[in-house]
Amino acid sequence: CAVKPSEPELNNGRNPRRKTGDERPCCPAELNLKPSRYNVAERLYAHFAKARNDAAYGLEWNRFKNEQKRLHLIDALKLAEKRAKLDGQPRAMRVRASELKNCARATAMDIMGFERNPVGEESPHWNLAAVYGDAVHEEVEIALAFLGLVARAEFYLRSKGDEIGGMADIELNGEAFGPGVPNAILDIKSVGTDEYKKSWHGDKVPGYIKQISAYARIANRPMGVILLADRGSGKFEDCEFEVDPAHGDAMIKRAAIILRKADSKQL
Repeated sequence: CAVKPSEPELNNGRNPRRKTGDERPCCPAELNLKPSRYNVAERLYAHFAKARNDAAYGLEWNRFKNEQKRLHLIDALKLAEKRAKLDGQPRAMRVRASELKNCARATAMDIMGFERNPVGEESPHWNLAAVYGDAVHEEVEIALAFLGLVARAEFYLRSKGDEIGGMADIELNGEAFGPGVPNAILDIKSVGTDEYKKSWHGDKVPGYIKQISAYARIANRPMGVILLADRGSGKFEDCEFEVDPAHGDAMIKRAAIILRKADSKQL
């Protein structure tokens, strides 16, 4: 598993200061993160600026966006109806890729059918934050497709042994970024401003790498890209990492162990 980043020695234990302009954020070496050659953040900034200031471009963008949102809405309604029919039924014996960062015991209990606490009941504002995050996620996904950078989006991946399943955000089309650039699995992570300020030193980053590594291993893609999106400011950052096959396989093995425990009703 990825090593949790330590606090920077030269920053008195505070969160690392974010850099501005053309400078890249500090990518923790122990996480194998590197400045992204895909430059997703810069491309998004340029796109949204042009859409606001170039009338013809903005019209083309809005037509494309509205059509995509119409199609997304149809898919969302179908999914909601499907989930409503499955409500109360046991979930599939499969670990969701998004759960790989979670406690194994909690994941096993969820698969076994233990009742969860209501989501967001004690923090009702979280429900609105989730809505904001979904809106940012959709806007970014559509923008990248409009720019011709997407090989596929919102696609389901499942490991050969059926241990892991999940909906991956985006597979970037490497050819659109230049000769020899490989396709990469991109995951959009919308976060609050406090978390965003931590940049790549946040506690959640190793969990992001776990999820993307599993997706990339299943899809046989060599690179992973994390796009951080600040729900408060609209700022973006992206870093890339070379997927370690052993790490991806370890995530699949971890899921298999969780499933064995859940199947045998062992906590």
